[in-house]
Amino acid sequence: MQTREAHSKPGLVIKPVRPVAAIRNLLEQYGALTLGERCTQYQHGAQCAALAQAAGASEALIGAAFLHDIGHLIALDRRLLGTNRLGHRDHAVIGASQLRRWGFPPEVVEPIALHVEAKRYLASTATDYRAKLSAASADTLQQQGMQMSDAQQYAFITNPFSEDALALRHWDDAGKQADIDCRNLAHWLQVCERLLPPSSNQTYEEQHERTFA
Repeated sequence: MQTREAHSKPGLVIKPVRPVAAIRNLLEQYGALTLGERCTQYQHGAQCAALAQAAGASEALIGAAFLHDIGHLIALDRRLLGTNRLGHRDHAVIGASQLRRWGFPPEVVEPIALHVEAKRYLASTATDYRAKLSAASADTLQQQGMQMSDAQQYAFITNPFSEDALALRHWDDAGKQADIDCRNLAHWLQVCERLLPPSSNQTYEEQHERTFA
C-alpha cells in the first residue's frame, strides 16, 4: 500500500487523533462526497447501518455496515495512489486494516475486509445480480476483478465471515437512496465507541494544511 505524501510535502502537518474522533473528522471532511453514487458517503453509511439494524443484526455488524466504506475516506485523506472519482479500488482492505489497528473486533473488521469479495461472489453466482448494481458499483466491479473462479468462490464461501459479508453487501447495494439520512452522526459514533475495547489507545495521524501568518 502506498503511503501518503504528507511527510515530504511542505505546508502539511500530522496530528494524532483518537479513533472515534478520527472517524468523525473523516466524515466531516469527506462525508459529503458522493463518489459517483446518488447519495453522499455519510448517507450511504448511515442507510446501510439502519438497514442492518432493521434486520436485527448484531451491533458489531451494524457498526461494520456504517464503517464499511471508511477506506475510501482514508485513501482520500492520505492521498493514496489509485484514488479517483469513485474512491479507491482497495478501500475494503485499506479500511479493514486501519480499523483492525484501532482495535475494532473481527466481527466488525472481517465483513468489511470481505465486502468487495462478496460483490464478486454474487456477480459470479447470481445471474441477475450485476444488473441490479448502481453504475458506480458496476464500474468498480471491473476494477476489482469481476467474477470469481470456482476456487475463489470456494475460498470465499468457506470463510467464517462470508455470511456476514454477504449480508453487508446486500445492505451496501440497497443503501444508496438520495437525500435520506438515518439518524444523526452522533448516534452512529456512539455505536462505534461501544465496539472499541476500553484499552484501545491507537491513534490516526490526520493530515492538515499548515497556515502561515
